[in-house]
Amino acid sequence: MRTRILFLLLLVLSATVAVAQSRRATLDIYVVDVEGGNAVLFATPSGESVLIDSGNGGAAAVRDAERILAAARDAGLTQIDHLITTHYHGDHIGGLAELAARIPIKEFIDHGPNTQPNPNMDAFLQGGYRELYSKTKHTVAKPGDKIPVADVDWRVVTSAAEVIKTPVEGKATPNAYCANFTAQSGVNLTEDDQSLGSFITFGKFRTIHLGDLTLNRQFDLMCPNNRLRTVDLLIAARHGNVNAELLSHALRPRVIVTNNGTRKGAQPDAMKIFFTSPNLEDVCGRFTSPSSAARSSPFPECSSPTRSTNSKSRWRWRQLRLRRKASKPLPHRSTTGRRITSRSPRKRTASSQWPTLVTASPRRTSRDWAAAEDPCGIDGDPRPGPVRIRLGYARR
Repeated sequence: MRTRILFLLLLVLSATVAVAQSRRATLDIYVVDVEGGNAVLFATPSGESVLIDSGNGGAAAVRDAERILAAARDAGLTQIDHLITTHYHGDHIGGLAELAARIPIKEFIDHGPNTQPNPNMDAFLQGGYRELYSKTKHTVAKPGDKIPVADVDWRVVTSAAEVIKTPVEGKATPNAYCANFTAQSGVNLTEDDQSLGSFITFGKFRTIHLGDLTLNRQFDLMCPNNRLRTVDLLIAARHGNVNAELLSHALRPRVIVTNNGTRKGAQPDAMKIFFTSPNLEDVCGRFTSPSSAARSSPFPECSSPTRSTNSKSRWRWRQLRLRRKASKPLPHRSTTGRRITSRSPRKRTASSQWPTLVTASPRRTSRDWAAAEDPCGIDGDPRPGPVRIRLGYARR
């Protein structure tokens, strides 16, 4: 009897160890290259996942669904636990039907009814979309709601043209950048204005994703007081097409990612504002071919991405870690210069196997980030674990 009990205990212990070993030690963020659309995948240490948007529709739907699926497989996921659709534009929800045919989606989250009537979109929302969420779970999120995601604090800060009324933590502080803002005309009451925005906290790491939120609604969110404090990573709203200091400067991001395409987003006026953000260390954009990148790039540093030398696959990932040339990893949130130990990556891959990501430095000096070491990335707090940001680059 004792032998049997001991055997059962060993089985339980082995299973526990196996589960523990299968857990990733990081929050992995995949910014998928859907060429001017949007798709950002979060995989938590416990294996729970959140996907924000599902890429383009039309002829690009299969392509984008496959790229999102590649990210999910790389993260070891067999399902998407939560799908957030920021708003009902084709570059954000167009790939959903193709994606749902490839991987199970357990919960669908959105801002509610469509406010910008369109025959094709309305037909999908009332037909295919409703059929998908009727089989699982559907949530209409409001500002202030928390989405229950393991290991992270996930808060809705904008939805259905409304914003949070209370700060995400602590006290709101006056936002000095509000004084220079000029309201835009003719941009409200569109689906962009309805965008469901998320504020995500993991340990000391913070990031924000606001979909295509308009500048006027960004003003409502950030003024007269900043309710969000600061972030480490800013995933630029509207593909880096428009920008205002009241958001990108007030949040003091370390890294900004513009989810742009070769002919869409990352406009020069918006990028100039990004590059003057007071705490900025790097800006990343992704392009799909050198010739098209040169036409849309606002800065010389962004105009010459190189192609991968690996011909076996046209979709690759690279783990990104923040380093300066010939230096140790920078500590996260350190003012003393002391190095904070972070966990090592699960596996190292030679940089020659990966395409070079388009990147530019706000300082443009010898202290620029070394592309061979880390084109653009950020380390998170080692407790509960570092953050890994992976940017997809689809080479032609």
